[in-house]
Amino acid sequence: MSKDSIWYRQSNKLFLPRFAKYQDVENFLQTNFTGGYPVLVSSGRSAISLVIRLFWHQPTISLFKFASQCVVNACLINQIIPTTCLGSKEDVVYNQWGYVAPNANSGNFIEDSCDYFKPLGSKVRGLNSRFEIWSITKILGTGAGGVIWCKYENDARKLRLERSKLNSLNPKIIVKALLPIFPHFYRYWEFLELKNPTLNKLQIGAIYKTMLSWSSEWDRRGTQVRYLIQDLRKLGYSGRIMEEDNILMGKLIPTVIVIDSGQNIPQYPGIQAHVINKYSKPYKAKIIPYLSKPYTQKIGR
Repeated sequence: MSKDSIWYRQSNKLFLPRFAKYQDVENFLQTNFTGGYPVLVSSGRSAISLVIRLFWHQPTISLFKFASQCVVNACLINQIIPTTCLGSKEDVVYNQWGYVAPNANSGNFIEDSCDYFKPLGSKVRGLNSRFEIWSITKILGTGAGGVIWCKYENDARKLRLERSKLNSLNPKIIVKALLPIFPHFYRYWEFLELKNPTLNKLQIGAIYKTMLSWSSEWDRRGTQVRYLIQDLRKLGYSGRIMEEDNILMGKLIPTVIVIDSGQNIPQYPGIQAHVINKYSKPYKAKIIPYLSKPYTQKIGR
């Protein structure tokens, strides 16, 4: 598990290597979700960079407020200037921590759903965006992986063709492995990642194997997050929990639980963070990660 991340990381257990092709993962996704055509790439940031490179033809692009630096860099590397405007329609909208963007317009260019974990059988592109982006690394804890969900099949074909032109034997894999020792290599790795969205067959195999456990992972996390909410209530927390009803009914499994800022629950200190709301100022809330804790028993017990 990662100690400094809100996202789940698979444990470093030895497993038999497995080789797979892009089509194996894309067929799985196409079979199990509706509303789009999937394209597998190496990460969420490389997905955004590739989509902008191929399909965005204006000098500027409007991002959601508090956009992460990797999203900004995905624009800049393609010589597109990112902007933010409270009153206008965003070209890139963000489903923060797996919660649907509040007050968002439909029909955006990109719906950034980097950590939006959806159940099998659900519909993608909920805001009718031309593209929806997933980070498989953040959703399932794999070492690499991102998905571009396309509204149009021709866009998916064009993306796959562009991916096939690039060499999967890329030094970015080695550079990334060296980052814990040489963190100053980060910018070089990100440059390579934003320019080359490919995966090798071993990486694809690891992603495919993990995806085959999608349903059991959904059930496991659903149980885990419901226990967390129950614990908060038993400990006397009476404030608002974002989307509590949908979580308890099993319709939503977010990355973090969002509660009112200022509530003092010693067992769950949480993290102060900004919640993005399109037509008003971002407001501070307390988020409680739960995926970064091993699931061996009820949380808080």
